Amino acid sequence: MKCEWRFSRGQSYLTNGDAVIFRPFAIRHGYRPPEHHPPNQKWVFQEHESPIRTWNKQRNGMGMWKSFNISISFVPEADIVHSSNAFQCSIDPDFKPSLPPDFDYIKNKTGTVLWIVSNCHSRSGREGYVKEMKKHIAVDVYGKCGKGIICRGYSAYRGHNCTGAFIGRYKFYLAFENSLCNHYYTEKLTKTIGVDTIPVVMGLVNYSSILTPGTFIDVRDFSSVKALTDHLNYLDQNDTAFNEIIKRKRSVNCVKSYTRPYFCMLCHYLHVNKNRTQITADPRVWWSTGRQCQNKNAFFKGIR
Repeated sequence: MKCEWRFSRGQSYLTNGDAVIFRPFAIRHGYRPPEHHPPNQKWVFQEHESPIRTWNKQRNGMGMWKSFNISISFVPEADIVHSSNAFQCSIDPDFKPSLPPDFDYIKNKTGTVLWIVSNCHSRSGREGYVKEMKKHIAVDVYGKCGKGIICRGYSAYRGHNCTGAFIGRYKFYLAFENSLCNHYYTEKLTKTIGVDTIPVVMGLVNYSSILTPGTFIDVRDFSSVKALTDHLNYLDQNDTAFNEIIKRKRSVNCVKSYTRPYFCMLCHYLHVNKNRTQITADPRVWWSTGRQCQNKNAFFKGIR
């Protein structure tokens, strides 16, 4: 099966394409698309940002969303489920340690807690949580909201060896999401794979279904910020306990959940459903913040 794939900034795609992909997060101020597509054309809703970051007054007011045929996103409600950040970890039954049992993973650490962040005013409330953490444990903050960008910025941030080496200097890494939405996690989590650092996670995600239990720390497992930092301080001072977690983390094998780009999956879907009449639900409903996300007050209730 083959599809011709083109990015377009003009208007010709609205009449010539068999399918047109719209990503609402990328729609800029002033853009006015038609409300309906030609009879033989299919419109595709595609989004990998969270609903909180997707919608604004302009995008919400567009009538076009009622005319979509196919949806692509990371939530189960989508026709095509895909995320470039999705992965799955499990214990490798064939794992053989490459280091001696008494190897000390702490000896190369130069810091305790690291947070790399460039969105300084997120809706998740993570900034306030970290501010409270700093009262009880040392947290080094890098990125635009801290001591500066590392490893030449965002392109390197997504998996370059430089970033992994930088994170590896710390015992703990804060993988705190900017939005508290179902199934939403980003490269903040993926770049801790293969690094001898323990991720501390915050998000509206079942992390145990992604990571292997015993290899990460979830803020929701603690009754307060102080309770979390007490646990981190314990691991910081207990080399044996810290090393055991890293040993378990090293015995895990992580693989990408989706090996093909979403547009390849779409190509297959279009061929299989070529003669199917299909209308998807209005994404302003099923992809709304009310349906998919949780406000920070509800999320932090009982854990802060």
